[in-house]
Amino acid sequence: MAKRFIDTELFNDEWFMELSKEGKLFYLYLITNCDHAGIIKLNKKLCSFQTKINNIETVIKELDNRLLSVKDGIYYLTKYIHFQYPNFPNSKVKQQESAINILEKYGLFSNGCLTVKQVLDNSYDNVIDIDSVNDSDKKEKVYRKFKHLLLTNKEFDKLIEDGYTKTDIDNTLDDIENYKKNTNYTKLNLTVRKWFKRNEGKNKETYKIPVHEAQRWNEQQKKC
Repeated sequence: MAKRFIDTELFNDEWFMELSKEGKLFYLYLITNCDHAGIIKLNKKLCSFQTKINNIETVIKELDNRLLSVKDGIYYLTKYIHFQYPNFPNSKVKQQESAINILEKYGLFSNGCLTVKQVLDNSYDNVIDIDSVNDSDKKEKVYRKFKHLLLTNKEFDKLIEDGYTKTDIDNTLDDIENYKKNTNYTKLNLTVRKWFKRNEGKNKETYKIPVHEAQRWNEQQKKC
């Protein structure tokens, strides 16, 4: 019987806490059913029968870029390999070599490095590789970035259109940047929206402004 390492702090992880009950169950199902490279050939009907999750497609979308679609029916747990093989690809765990062979088979490992660059097509939006943005384009495309996270100008404008103020967006970005576990996040736009949603229940007036105010702000920006 194969065994897996699992983080004892998983249920304290903010990303995990924000998952639905079915999302949590599905993630644990994947960890315990994938192979030793983090690859799983997902039988959705069997998974639904075993977990009693009614809509597997919904929880796949909920996991966002933690689950990469490699090909039809085959998925890769993007956080799996580094956790199971500390200091990968220089881990001393003997199964690492076999795991690398599997990753190479699916084009996920090449020249000593993981080659995962994209996320699920059904994720909230596409991740931009910061290093791939030319210096001349960074000012135009990126509104805010820190460490491994960034928010594009387009994403910022959409937040304004959806009724969030610039002040609250900036304050939330500051909070995320200062959050010591922000390395668990991979997409700043989605994280900002989740933080807004979490806080709206505490003070709905703080985060929303009337739509006409948002439109007026956009008109002012166009004139600048």
